[in-house]
Amino acid sequence: MPQTQQQLAQTSVSPPKQARSRAAWGRVLDAGAAILETDGLDAFTISAVCERAEVSVAAIYSRVQNKDALFLAVYENVLDQMTTERRVLEKDEESYEDAPTEDLISFAVTTVADIFLTRRGLIRSIIWLSASHEEVRRRGSEWMTTMGRTFATLLQSREDDYTHDDVPAALSACYRTLWSSVAMYVAYGPDFASELDTADDQFKDELCDTAIRYLLSEPPKRAAETERQ
Repeated sequence: MPQTQQQLAQTSVSPPKQARSRAAWGRVLDAGAAILETDGLDAFTISAVCERAEVSVAAIYSRVQNKDALFLAVYENVLDQMTTERRVLEKDEESYEDAPTEDLISFAVTTVADIFLTRRGLIRSIIWLSASHEEVRRRGSEWMTTMGRTFATLLQSREDDYTHDDVPAALSACYRTLWSSVAMYVAYGPDFASELDTADDQFKDELCDTAIRYLLSEPPKRAAETERQ
């Protein structure tokens, strides 16, 4: 559920007004993201962020009330960066009209995967925390839902090429399968539940192959459908 007014006050950010303060706050946000990326959630402390950003503790507390608020500020800044990367999928249809459908699917899949693989340490921390932090989960779910809508809108332009009667449902299933695979790969590593230690490029190729075959191949008949015939 959304935050209460009290929770909003406790996690709000007092925005810097002067250029010097904005630059310092930018270093704080970058430092927090870097710590999560390289050292993980346990290393994310106000003192560690201060040391890395070269700011005082007072500079942090002049913007946020506590570590939780600092974490959410860092998280929101990362989501903004990811949104910028996501916009490549929002170009008008004419930008991709000459691309074969297989290539367009691969482009969409790879774009989604790369957004998370390029910051996997940070995303791993987010995934683990979202199980117990309602606000982190809410913001992540909202962002991922928008990403799914963007993914589907781009690929919907080739609906005549797909073999599914319900194309929106097929695109939704494709996206959820893609994201689930990426989340597992990022959260637990490429060798989790597998004897193979898959490299990133191979992993992305497999995701693309799976999406292409699912969307463009004739779906198998279910047992119930066979019995009716």
